[in-house]
Amino acid sequence: MALPTPPQHSATGDDRSQPRGDGLRLRDIERAAVERTLALTGNNRSEAARILCISRPTLLRKLKAYRAADAVETTRDSTSTYDDGNKRGSDRQ
Repeated sequence: MALPTPPQHSATGDDRSQPRGDGLRLRDIERAAVERTLALTGNNRSEAARILCISRPTLLRKLKAYRAADAVETTRDSTSTYDDGNKRGSDRQ
């Protein structure tokens, strides 16, 4: 299995969200493993959890956390300030 490409983050000043050098964060590697295993099992969560050696409830918690992180990223992207200084997205008036 090929390692996932590190996600590109905006410069927010939060060094904890930035991978160091060319390194990948463990959570990104874990997410790639979970997503690939789900794809290989046809989204059979019980089978994926068995292959990953985690409980089904743990897998479901991870999937819920991934959805929440995606929602935050989507919200952040839709309300970012553009070069012209205007905001776009849900904060627009």
